Amino acid sequence: MNSMQNFLRGFYVKAVGYIRISREDENPENQENAIRKFCKEKGFELVGVFRDIDVSGAIPPREREGYQSMLRFCKDNGIRTIVFYDLSRLARNLEEGLLELKRLAEEEFDIYFSAQEFLSYITDPMLKKKVISDFLWFAELYREDVKRRTKEALQRLKEQGIKLGRPRKRIPKDKVIRLYRQGLKATHIAKVLQAEGIQVSPDTIRRRLKEWGLK
Repeated sequence: MNSMQNFLRGFYVKAVGYIRISREDENPENQENAIRKFCKEKGFELVGVFRDIDVSGAIPPREREGYQSMLRFCKDNGIRTIVFYDLSRLARNLEEGLLELKRLAEEEFDIYFSAQEFLSYITDPMLKKKVISDFLWFAELYREDVKRRTKEALQRLKEQGIKLGRPRKRIPKDKVIRLYRQGLKATHIAKVLQAEGIQVSPDTIRRRLKEWGLK
């Protein structure tokens, strides 16, 4: 299909994009670029991109701030087309994903996924639903497998005596105790140490004082 056909097919179609990331290593710009490219190829006019940053896919779509803003914008401006980066941006599990797709269909939205463009060419509603179900199901299995293997790896490290998590912050115990006995509160002790180049929070001071039997 040439560019003119794409343009005619998408003529007067206004769309919004939706982005969700839950990890620091995910880049929202990559998702947005893919959505913009998809809309350009389809001839859609992208009138807005809505984001949920640092939001887990386990949170239902309609409880996410960015997602809610997107739906309000669509309803206020008569937008009927939503482009997601991929299915996993909508929901992380099969049941939640299918439920939201059903609701969007009932609200007469046209849904596209830039990373699964092949779905755009499936016209049979039942076949499309089955393909989406299978995709979400396999994605859910993959996530569960990753969680299981991660848990097993952490357990092996623990059994080998390897400490996990952030290293324990080193602070001058004698000085902290002396300042505490002079009547300084944890907040003031932390400020004294910070002035000396030791970055420590009042909460850390309180925990250490408790460990040392002073609180």
